[in-house]
Amino acid sequence: MPLLNTILRFFRTLPIGFWLPGSVVFALCLAAVWNSEALSAQVHEVNMWILSLFGDFYLWFVWISLLAFVLLPLTPLGSIRLGGPQAKPVHSFWSWFAMLFCAGMGTGFMFWGSAEPLYHYMNPPLADVVARPAREALALRYTFFHWGVSPWAVYGMTALAIGFWGYNLKQGFCFSSFLLEPDEAGRAKSPRPWLTGAIDFVTTIAIVFGIAATLGMGILQIESGLARMFGWVPSPGLTVGILTAITIAFLTSALMGLEKGIKTLSTSSMWLSFLLLALIIAMGPIHAMLNGFMTVFPEYITSLGKMSLGMGNFHDDAWVGVWTVKYWSWWIAWAPFVGLFIALISKGRTVRELTFGVMIVPTMFSCLWFTAFGETAIRLQQKYQLFGASLELEQVSTVLYQILSQMEGTTFLAWLSLILIAINFINSADSATYTISTLSQGGRQGHPPLSLQLMWGVLFSLLAGLLLLSGGIEVLQEVTAVTVLPFTFLLVVIFGVMLVRMVQYYREHRAVEATRSAQDPEGTLKKVS
Repeated sequence: MPLLNTILRFFRTLPIGFWLPGSVVFALCLAAVWNSEALSAQVHEVNMWILSLFGDFYLWFVWISLLAFVLLPLTPLGSIRLGGPQAKPVHSFWSWFAMLFCAGMGTGFMFWGSAEPLYHYMNPPLADVVARPAREALALRYTFFHWGVSPWAVYGMTALAIGFWGYNLKQGFCFSSFLLEPDEAGRAKSPRPWLTGAIDFVTTIAIVFGIAATLGMGILQIESGLARMFGWVPSPGLTVGILTAITIAFLTSALMGLEKGIKTLSTSSMWLSFLLLALIIAMGPIHAMLNGFMTVFPEYITSLGKMSLGMGNFHDDAWVGVWTVKYWSWWIAWAPFVGLFIALISKGRTVRELTFGVMIVPTMFSCLWFTAFGETAIRLQQKYQLFGASLELEQVSTVLYQILSQMEGTTFLAWLSLILIAINFINSADSATYTISTLSQGGRQGHPPLSLQLMWGVLFSLLAGLLLLSGGIEVLQEVTAVTVLPFTFLLVVIFGVMLVRMVQYYREHRAVEATRSAQDPEGTLKKVS
């Protein structure tokens, strides 16, 4: 009875915002256990239907979001400060940058850093590109495209919306906040609770499946590292063991809070990433790296519109759907998690500062990272034929360690990479736990309850493991594309409403400033940002 009472008290502490999405995730976990093959087949069928009907919609959504995010700081709205004119940044620039950078793409950098450029080099997307130098440039250009300004623009627009409603309009940090209206006491309340609940449900589901796909990638790459270093054979038992250890680690970090856990891991990850990148540059083909970056980056910028709209003589008509659309659905699935997380740590930043921090700096680092790892992988493949005549998607989790095995200091580089993968894995997971728990408690600021973080952490770890065992990385990507479609439509509405409300906010504050200036002709009052 004491144990039963403890369990009941534990579940009573969970807010109402947890139960519906939590039940759906748990039900899907049961379906994966009951009949994983049937679940995988159904997910694939729905995914193909979505790609055929909504592939162009994803392309246009990301392209328009990018244009809006680039142009917004050039307008007077760029001076708006999250939290109001007098708000000060809570975190230093480096701590802020480390947290948003590692939360956004850290695990993916390690998984795809060598694999994607090498894959596109060995399997060129465009049919009319056959010469070796052109294939190298094409491989880097499409990798830059998938990891450059486009995903960060979606993250940034989402962060602006949530931060603006939460800090400036005082309507909470939920994606349903734009529906809230002040009551007689001045508190923000929803006139349609069922609609705000539905929006929060769609958002939570998108976060869960977006992070589950990334956790799956991390597990696969840790398995590959252990197999390479210790000869361990990948197996369901090894998958479960890795997932269990990582889950304990990230829950411990999440329960320590934003300052002690997430912030410390983010800073450590950033410096270790710099170290690994410096070593790869020093040991790799430096001339090829410099030539590749200086040549391809301008090509990437000038052809951004064409690539964003899926134009080109592709070798396979399905290539854009298989690669770009899947990437866009993955980034959109991460937008509620990363966008909300960025908003929570960005109080005191102006729209212009957030644009620089979220898009320009990470994009340049992304392109440098993929140039260094990609050129190294391509040159080693040309020299040693590490993967024969072709590279299959099933092999991508092994590419990093195959490349490191051909370089000096193999053991040190392998250990450094494995540690960095684990830290990025833990950091992404505990950031997601913190963020989704904040959302489940109605977007209120403050440290979420420990029980809530514990339940969400266990649930999406369980989901990632079961889906991975059901169909590998492919089923994780496909289920993400399926669950993110409703949230993409929601973001269209959110971004539109945000721009309208920002214009109204700016005009109201300019009017207040004009009144104060008339009353204070000597200019002692501070200008409204």
